[in-house]
Amino acid sequence: MAGLRLTQQVDAPLLDAAAAFVARLQSCPEDTIAYFGETVEDIRGQMLAFAPHPERAVIVALADGQIVGVLGVDVDAELRRAWLYGPLAAGVDWHSTADALYSYAHDYGLLSEAREHELFVSIAHTNMAAFAARHGFTARGAEASLRLERAALNRLPHSEADVLGAADHEAFAALHDTIFPGTYYSGQEIVARLGERDRVFVHRSGEALDGYIYAKLDPGAESGYIDFLGVAEDARQRGIGRRLVAAAARWLFTFVEAKAVELTVNAANTGAIALYQQLGFTLKQTLQPYRKSNQGV
Repeated sequence: MAGLRLTQQVDAPLLDAAAAFVARLQSCPEDTIAYFGETVEDIRGQMLAFAPHPERAVIVALADGQIVGVLGVDVDAELRRAWLYGPLAAGVDWHSTADALYSYAHDYGLLSEAREHELFVSIAHTNMAAFAARHGFTARGAEASLRLERAALNRLPHSEADVLGAADHEAFAALHDTIFPGTYYSGQEIVARLGERDRVFVHRSGEALDGYIYAKLDPGAESGYIDFLGVAEDARQRGIGRRLVAAAARWLFTFVEAKAVELTVNAANTGAIALYQQLGFTLKQTLQPYRKSNQGV
């Protein structure tokens, strides 16, 4: 695209402008990127967490000194997966700008370690559907996005759950890998991520671990996230998931910066959606993931 300038050199004024640009687009279902927050402050915090990180980058596209596109790239070198925060673009040259941002990420080696690239957007984002098809991404099953506001905290049951300890790491990993085979984090990879902002809560029946939930609050984010909820098949329909969700959400709200708790679930899983809604979560939107395998990486 003629006259387009792309840069990773994002100083404070440009970061502020980029956050405002993304927030404006995030308010429109036709442009929503699931990985980004909604407010300028939340998005700016996410971008700040990208800046010093060797596996992350924010790319800004400018035309005549004005921002016309943004792409965030988050690569997990161990998983060899890249999560693409965008491309976001504005104006009549949406596709040209989006393609240029993605090409820049390739040309500057930002995606060189990734075997898989993943997009996660509003199902109404028709521009991204065309972008995905053009670049060889495949649509996955649609997911429902739900959100629990801090103001709804008093609706949560006062449930308690044990925090995963070292003695249960092996049992947890086996249960997770059984319930979610081949997902983006194996049980052992979740264990390796545990820390102050990443926690697994577990449920036992006798000595057996039969349920768990993985919750996290990323640096710079204003919303906590429930990443996995798993209950062994023979322990379902006993209220275990409800207790685990309540315990995890209450823990996430101990962080003063957490304004909400968010999660996604298979859009066809009406039972799970009903459970979350009973606990005070509201259905925000339906999201469409796309994934691309990079052979030879």
